[in-house]
Amino acid sequence: MSQKKEGDENCLFLNVFTNKLPEDPNDLKAVMVWIHGGAFVAGSATSVMFGPDHLLTEDIVFVSINYRLGILGFLSLPGAGIPGNNGMKDQVMALRWVQKNIAKFGGDPNRVTIFGQSAGGASAHFHLLSPMSTGLFHGAISQSGTGLASWAYAEPEYIRGAAFKIGAKIRCDAADDKELLQCFRETPATDFVDVFGYEVPD
Repeated sequence: MSQKKEGDENCLFLNVFTNKLPEDPNDLKAVMVWIHGGAFVAGSATSVMFGPDHLLTEDIVFVSINYRLGILGFLSLPGAGIPGNNGMKDQVMALRWVQKNIAKFGGDPNRVTIFGQSAGGASAHFHLLSPMSTGLFHGAISQSGTGLASWAYAEPEYIRGAAFKIGAKIRCDAADDKELLQCFRETPATDFVDVFGYEVPD
């Protein structure tokens, strides 16, 4: 069995599932927004394991979202103007999209529940705490993950140090944050995948 790398930096997509589009624009359904897990380094909104089939029998609108993962989503280099948590900001952007557009799919923007498993559950917890997410949802379900889990949160200096360790593995021997960021920008995304080692079998 061969191994192949699968993914795309252009990943900011979401999926909307509904049994039918509304005939009456006032007859709107509750919305459930799924945030996938994967330790913030793997996973996808298109995972068949967490598909919408069961929930659609409950007459809701189901949304699943992608967000940047690994170093592309959670790099923190304060000295280069990279404060971190872009993956979480991607999730906020998706929730804003839901507020603006979900009624066109029969969803009620005033009845949005976010939910997720593992890193997705931790994400749901973080959205409960973040002022950036205020007003973008009305309920949250954290499944097998919380923002209090030791794997879900790290101090900025730890993340910065991890970035320099990754840099050393991909031959980015930088003296400071700006040099490291420039080297990262010149490095193919597949080199980062090689470091993390997440592969999808054929």
